[in-house]
Amino acid sequence: MAIAVAGTPAVVDSGGNYTAESGSNRLLPWAFSGMKSTATAPAILGCTHGIAVMTQAGSSAVSADQSYAFADEWYLKDADIPVGANALTATFSVAPNDTPIQGYAMTLTDVDQSNPVVDSDIVIGTGVTGLTSPSVDVEAGGFVFFIVVKSVDNDTQFNTPSGYTKAGLGNFGFSGSAAVYYKTIPSAGTEAPAITWTGSANGALKIVSFRRVAAAAVARKLLLLGVG
Repeated sequence: MAIAVAGTPAVVDSGGNYTAESGSNRLLPWAFSGMKSTATAPAILGCTHGIAVMTQAGSSAVSADQSYAFADEWYLKDADIPVGANALTATFSVAPNDTPIQGYAMTLTDVDQSNPVVDSDIVIGTGVTGLTSPSVDVEAGGFVFFIVVKSVDNDTQFNTPSGYTKAGLGNFGFSGSAAVYYKTIPSAGTEAPAITWTGSANGALKIVSFRRVAAAAVARKLLLLGVG
């Protein structure tokens, strides 16, 4: 059994509503990005889905050079996911130039509920033509979800690493563009996807790998449900 995407993932900007899909051992990850041109780098203070407080996976990716591209991922475990349509909202120390913040949400099933994150990492660059993710550990049946942002428009310039599904988030109103990528992992190892684009830009990338629920836990749940 492997982690699966339930229903259809959706572009959900900060302040936009998202309704989680049904399923067992769910996880709701939300990746988002944006730009801020200021002397002070923006810090992501927290995220909520309705009244539910989300958990950050690792740390935020924020580029340098006063043209700050930022990317982050937060999530909710099954027991905390609210019913119905609820707003996904990020709070910042300094308001970004773009409102709303562009984001992407999905519902995953068969995710370990006690320790869902296998590994996470970030990479940033100033005046670069691409970013290569740090190598992150992955487990068989797991799932990788990452987001990349650059300070120049044109999200169609992003390549798609082998095996990944890409969803372009489009261009920001101020400047910059972003895309998210995801895939199910067939076997244990490491992942270090590389993203390139045309022209130099400041960029940020955040990658997270998730852990599938243990087979024993699935068997116990089926037994309780009287299946098998």
